[in-house]
This record gives sequence, structure tokens and C-alpha cells, in this order.
Amino acid sequence: MASTVQTIDDLKALISNKKGLARSNDYAAQINATYHSDEDLFVTVDQRLQELYAKDSDLEMLFRSLAEGMVAAMSYETYDDLIKDIVGMGEIQYVPVTNVDINDTMQRWPDREKLIDIVSEFNPDFVNRLRTYLDTKRKDGNVSRHVAWDGQHTVIALYIIGVYGFGMMPELVTVPVDHGPLNGPVSRRMI
Repeated sequence: MASTVQTIDDLKALISNKKGLARSNDYAAQINATYHSDEDLFVTVDQRLQELYAKDSDLEMLFRSLAEGMVAAMSYETYDDLIKDIVGMGEIQYVPVTNVDINDTMQRWPDREKLIDIVSEFNPDFVNRLRTYLDTKRKDGNVSRHVAWDGQHTVIALYIIGVYGFGMMPELVTVPVDHGPLNGPVSRRMI
């Protein structure tokens, strides 16, 4: 009971700022605690796919079959023809999928069934652009790489379709992005 009372008292103090716990740095630390860590971890689209395959050995063959079947069933002769039909708003940028990292700290683990649905029922009319930013504070120094904070399933599906369906090299597969001004640790957490 004492621990519950202490917790309630701590919450009240936090709300009223009596203990000074609600300062912006502490608030950011609390939000950061809900992620994997307080430092960003970046993985490439290919690395994320390899992680998926390591957990499910049938997945690569399934994706390959779905992508090949989707491409055979649609009227697109090239991946470039398909990608141009993706719905856009405003100015659109296309970047190589190999220049996109997934912010593993912010993105949940990819949903296998969602990826299967996207690839098997692919329609460029329903594809949204990736939401990306350039992280000028990356510890690895790769500040020119696009970091996807939204659209992980989209970028993985387009990778699968381009590489398996159209037989392209990953560096030739482009993806549509909305490049935002997000930058630095505070914006990185959307606080």
C-alpha cells in the first residue's frame, strides 16, 4: 500500500511540478523511456528484411512469389512505371531505397501479415510516401541518409517488389519520400 501511495504522490507532484520533475529534459527522458533506448539505432531496409527472414525462414520465398505474381498480374513493364503511379501530394522526391534507414528506436517491429497483404494486393493508388528526415546529429556521421519515421511497411514492400518482382538491384529501386524538417533529438521524438 505504501508503494501505491508513494506512486500516486509522485504523480501528483509531477503534475503540480512540486518536485521539479516536469522540466522539459525530464519530460523528454520519460518519453524516451518508452522507446527501445534514448539513442537512435538505424537499420537499412535490407538489414530489416534480413532480420525478418532470420525469424521466419519461409518469408523470403513467400515475398519473392508474391512480388513475382503481382508484377506478372499488373500492366507495368518496369518498376519506374509503377512507382510513378503512387499517389503524391505536392512536390515528390524519389530516393534510392539503399539511401533510406529505418529509425529502429521509433518504429515498431514490422507486421508480417501487413507486409504480405501489401505485396499480394499491391496497388500504387494506395501507397503513401515515406515520411523522412535527415538527422544532422547522427553519431555514425551518415547525415545525408533519409531516416524513415513513418512508412516502414511501405519501404519494405517497395524493396520486395523492386528486387524480387522486377529483378532490380536494390540501389536502383527508388521510393517516394516526403522529406521533413525534423532534426535533432527533440524533434526526433516529436516532442
